[in-house]
Amino acid sequence: MTAWPFAGPLAHEAHLQDVQLESLRELVRTKVAAWVAEEICVEAVKAQNSVTATIPQRLIDSLDKQWRTEIVRMERPLINRVLSKALSARLAVLKDSMKGAVVEIVVMDGRGLNVAASDIHTDYWQGDEEKWQETYLVGSGATHVGHSELENSTDHFQAEVSMTITDPQSGRVIGVIAVAVDLDRLAALRDQAKTSPYEAGQREASASLAAEAGCIGNKSYIGPRRSLCAVRHHPNLPKFAALNLDLRRTAVRSGKFPIALGRPRGRSGVYARRELSLPGELQ
Repeated sequence: MTAWPFAGPLAHEAHLQDVQLESLRELVRTKVAAWVAEEICVEAVKAQNSVTATIPQRLIDSLDKQWRTEIVRMERPLINRVLSKALSARLAVLKDSMKGAVVEIVVMDGRGLNVAASDIHTDYWQGDEEKWQETYLVGSGATHVGHSELENSTDHFQAEVSMTITDPQSGRVIGVIAVAVDLDRLAALRDQAKTSPYEAGQREASASLAAEAGCIGNKSYIGPRRSLCAVRHHPNLPKFAALNLDLRRTAVRSGKFPIALGRPRGRSGVYARRELSLPGELQ
């Protein structure tokens, strides 16, 4: 299997749209691939493999049962052992850096047992699940995309993408990472990243211009029905940028002097305009 097998059958599953698959592909390429290459991740998986490589399946089943039991208890020695690891703390940081697009991150060893996790996972052993079998057993660079499901608590669709973890020294697969993704929030992040600098500056300025860049003054101008506001130029806006403030005040041009707009005249929506030669005109 190639390093990015999204072009295979999984890429055409009906449960995910093409744009969602592209977002997941980009997430793996730009984020997850870097996460699994971090030394803290590789070393933690190798350390656990040295312990779990030869344990019998009956012990794995017992540990998995213990994990599920601990979830509903106050005493959680097995769960706490996993969550207290430095790698778990690192996974929590990576999750938070994704601004809600990533719901959970779990790292598994060569047997499918949890090495570390950003949150309490539902079980301890993942070796019988597709996310582990269709990556670890395939080879280096293999990825797997699970079915999307509606999360009732957020009313958003979620999907899980998993990828192999490879020892950079030997080139051998040593574990798997699984990332639960909020597809709606991932799409929002992707759209935000595609926003042009002009649009980003416009959005930022519209929220902060009046408060920070300064509304020079609010005064009645040419009668009480027209309220004008002169606004200083915001550094994130290019010249002649259209910037909607709130309600009826709009700064249209940010050249040497701004233009202040009043209320629209009649139903045509045409605004009364006056170019302010000096902010002093509002004093």
